[in-house]
Amino acid sequence: MRDIIVIGASAGGIEPLSKLVGGLAPGIRAALFVVVHIPSDANSALPQMLTRLGTLPALHPSNGEPLKRGRIYVAPPDRHLVVERARVGVNVGPKENRRRPSIDLLFRTAARSYGARVIGVLLSGLSDDGSAGLATISARGGVTIVQDPAEARFAQMSRNAMELIKVDHCVGADAMGPLLMSLVSGGPAPLVADEQMPTEQVQQATMDNKVEPSRFGCPDCGGVLWQINDETLRFQCRIGHAYSIAGLENAQSDKIEESLWATIRGMSERADLLRWLATRAREREDLLSAAKLNEAAAATEHEMRVLQQTLRGSREQND
Repeated sequence: MRDIIVIGASAGGIEPLSKLVGGLAPGIRAALFVVVHIPSDANSALPQMLTRLGTLPALHPSNGEPLKRGRIYVAPPDRHLVVERARVGVNVGPKENRRRPSIDLLFRTAARSYGARVIGVLLSGLSDDGSAGLATISARGGVTIVQDPAEARFAQMSRNAMELIKVDHCVGADAMGPLLMSLVSGGPAPLVADEQMPTEQVQQATMDNKVEPSRFGCPDCGGVLWQINDETLRFQCRIGHAYSIAGLENAQSDKIEESLWATIRGMSERADLLRWLATRAREREDLLSAAKLNEAAAATEHEMRVLQQTLRGSREQND
């Protein structure tokens, strides 16, 4: 029986998520977990919206809450949502691909806790978050579903996943509810008191990962990144910051840009200081020092403008 459904969405993902939840029949014998990328300081009303749209109660769970079927567990803003044995985990652990909550982390923990009982669903979005997690679900015998890229408002997440693995189903949002119902009802339901998930240990595939230090540093904390080869290649530092290949490249690019803008700010402050010192030198009638200070300020401002133009040109090319 497949009774763990994990769903990930980013930009443009609310509409297909709404259709998916609205297409579920009452009494579905599965627990659903949802990660949607939203700003960390946002007030999320997603549980209330999903409750109104469907037949299942949706909620932001507490850490350690018992896992039960017939509920939709939604990741709170700036919190990871993970699937543990018979419990729901909510934490503020290190970001993955500079995101918290992380779709990959949700998918990976579900697959490692429940194996072939997991169904992974990836909806509209711009990033590659979820692709590696979907690969983990597939490797452990679970079912993988992506929203049809031709229909998705932002197709990048679906396409990234389809390039990485052979997904089991590529369907439109309207078809996802009925598809999930057929997958969940595809086997006999175990007898469980009060719908709480069973606590017996699931046999997991042996983790024979090759882990080795890489030549790269962590963009978030500067520590050494370890290269992890399991279902997909990814990187993780000692603290726990984790990246896919594309995520690492993007994080490096962002970190370089942050550093360069900090340099520009410092150059602007230095130019102001030199102008101020030149004014004080003129007040002392030290005209030679004033001229040298103004010349240094002008050179600093020129270098600052060149760097600004370079940064803006690079950003326009990437956009």
